[in-house]
Amino acid sequence: MAECLARIVCSPLSTLAFFVTLVYSPSAMKYRVTIVESDEGWAVWCDDLPGCCSQGESHHEAMENIRIAIGEYVAAQPEIENRFGVRVLHEEVVV
Repeated sequence: MAECLARIVCSPLSTLAFFVTLVYSPSAMKYRVTIVESDEGWAVWCDDLPGCCSQGESHHEAMENIRIAIGEYVAAQPEIENRFGVRVLHEEVVV
């Protein structure tokens, strides 16, 4: 599995939600995630990768877990493409 590096840039939406930018190496793709605090800890999901989500007891743990989940999600894409005959692309569009 490729090594993942994270650069975190937080901007609060409310007291509970943040937008965070992760940089995935080696292709340096940026993924936006939403992280929400609750009584049970932190839930986090990747806005750009359907079904890619994680959680953690602390903000730091949740961010580490989603970083790993994104890396595994991206690493699985070639197998998904081969097995199901579909091509999956993720691109950034600026509006």
